Amino acid sequence: MCIIVLKPKGVTLSSRMDMLKTCWSRNSDGAGVMFPSSGGVHIEKGFMEWEELELFLQQHDESTKDLCVALHFRIATHGTVSQSNCHPFPVTRKDSRLSKISCNAEVGVMHNGMIDGMTSRTDKVSDSYVFVRDYLAPFRKDVMSEAVTKLVMGLCGGNKFVFMSNNVARMIGDAFTEDDGWFFSNTSFKMPVMPKGRVVIPSAGAIKQYVYPGHNYDSEEYWNYMPPSHECLFCGSPSFRSQSLLCYKCDPTGALVGKTEDEVEDILNMSESELMELEYAAL
Repeated sequence: MCIIVLKPKGVTLSSRMDMLKTCWSRNSDGAGVMFPSSGGVHIEKGFMEWEELELFLQQHDESTKDLCVALHFRIATHGTVSQSNCHPFPVTRKDSRLSKISCNAEVGVMHNGMIDGMTSRTDKVSDSYVFVRDYLAPFRKDVMSEAVTKLVMGLCGGNKFVFMSNNVARMIGDAFTEDDGWFFSNTSFKMPVMPKGRVVIPSAGAIKQYVYPGHNYDSEEYWNYMPPSHECLFCGSPSFRSQSLLCYKCDPTGALVGKTEDEVEDILNMSESELMELEYAAL
């Protein structure tokens, strides 16, 4: 899904660097930055590693303190993972300008969401890229007008944008989340924390997606944690069912959950017809 971050005037980027790193860790298909400069907006994008972005932000920490700065962290849904598909985009029809990783523009645009009908999933450019080029560029600097804002909201309901000119940063779409004066297009800037002992049901083949008690799921402990297991009584493979002697593969319906070892042995010795009756009873 991506996230847009809007830093207010009067604070440094470094004051929330840990939070920005969280945004990166959860949206790491490239990042970009824009801020007012030279009568327009300066755009820097195509940061494909956190260390590159962090260095740029540190270098511009003091010079952007009294400016409103917008940052975008991308998760690719349409288009390739590439520098040219990173946000922001200058409002222009020219592909050479849209794909530039450093430029100045009258207006810069960031987008969070998915716009139907712009591209297919096999196209190299993103839906955001096409929307700026084919729909916003004809308006040029008038893209900041109230009429165009309403048009964008009508065309792209559920999506969020930041349009920035030299003197205005406009948030468009459903309410942004405010946190200590900063604005966010969603809550992926927060480090997710699960209640102690709660379990996230694993997807097939992803047996490590259990929450390590007392840790968040971006932590090393979480990803290295293996829940308690025992050998399946039937096939001998690891089973993570705490109340069953058989694994999910050997007992997919849960018919033997809670059974003792003797009861399981009796059931395993049943005839095929008896087993089918037991399975139907458990469904």
